[in-house]
Amino acid sequence: MSWYVYMMRCADDTLYCGMTDDIEKRLKAHNSGKGAKYTRARLPVTLAYSEECPTRSYALKRERAIKGMTRELKLKLIKNKGGNKMIYTIENDKIKASFSDVGAELVSLINKADGTEYLWQGDPAYWTGHAYNLFPICGRLTEGKYTYKGETYEMNLHGFARKTSIPVTKQEDKKITFTLTANEDTLKIYPFNFKLEITYSLCRNALTTAFTVKNNDDKVMYFALGGHPGFNVPLGGDGGFEDYYLEFDEECAPEKLIMSETCYYTGKNEKFNKIDKKIVNLEHSLFDNDAIFLYNVPKGVALKNKVSDRCVRVEYPDMQYLGIWHAPKTEAPYVCIEPWYSIPADDGVIDDLETKREMMTLEPKKTYKTKMVFKIN
Repeated sequence: MSWYVYMMRCADDTLYCGMTDDIEKRLKAHNSGKGAKYTRARLPVTLAYSEECPTRSYALKRERAIKGMTRELKLKLIKNKGGNKMIYTIENDKIKASFSDVGAELVSLINKADGTEYLWQGDPAYWTGHAYNLFPICGRLTEGKYTYKGETYEMNLHGFARKTSIPVTKQEDKKITFTLTANEDTLKIYPFNFKLEITYSLCRNALTTAFTVKNNDDKVMYFALGGHPGFNVPLGGDGGFEDYYLEFDEECAPEKLIMSETCYYTGKNEKFNKIDKKIVNLEHSLFDNDAIFLYNVPKGVALKNKVSDRCVRVEYPDMQYLGIWHAPKTEAPYVCIEPWYSIPADDGVIDDLETKREMMTLEPKKTYKTKMVFKIN
């Protein structure tokens, strides 16, 4: 059974938050005067927001969290996640994973053994995302623009895929595929005839995200891919933020990209001095200057802690950069582990797509495939 947390907008424009296992039935109950005492004096009500929760206990926690938000944050939650998203779920005996059609984004990753939510749940006080899929760029473009063949195009942070409704083209119990193809809207901002498939599949305690990009055009296509998943810290309430650390697969000496104050690449790297052999201890001050971008790292890293065996491992066999981030200058209770193929624009430079750093090229009619894997314990 699925549970839902919802917000009703009352006749006096106030917001009422509750939880239910049947939103349509609950809405009718409120409007018939058989709902909460609060709404009975403020009819009619309309559904302003809903989100699916994997368990009743989790729904109770989300209800309490939303009720504790200011009106401003509640309105921001409604605006960013809205009640119009389609949520899809796959599961096996170990994991339950849920996805939104907007951006084909993973929005929940539950360990079924104890109901622990591993994925960040988008608290608007810090960051409203969960696990963006980045395409066809990673990071920022200077002035939100790039050029191609003498024409200037505009594109938002991390590309358009993460904000686009992407339809499901195939779903099974343990597997689901979202497919985005070039259309009139995408061609205005990205002049390539592409097809992007994002397939999620479960095997034991692992969720694999498989990306397939096809160039249906008659010209070379330039693009980037990346992931932007956020994980709760602490995981399942085990310990505090500074009890957590990142452990790479092997000892390494990564380079850190030197970024400008506005989060563009300066063209320079330096030794990353926050690593001890293969361990990066987490502390909120790591992110005071925004994200950390690393190069020359192993192809797997685990988020672990000092008080329990609970962890999540991220594998990225083909991505050459790794970003680590949470909202800067905050005590945000999450960390993003972001495998990217490409990097943000050079500081002060409006990129030509054909010469932009670290872009992938795909010949006409060719296909590119890669993947990320999340393993939970």
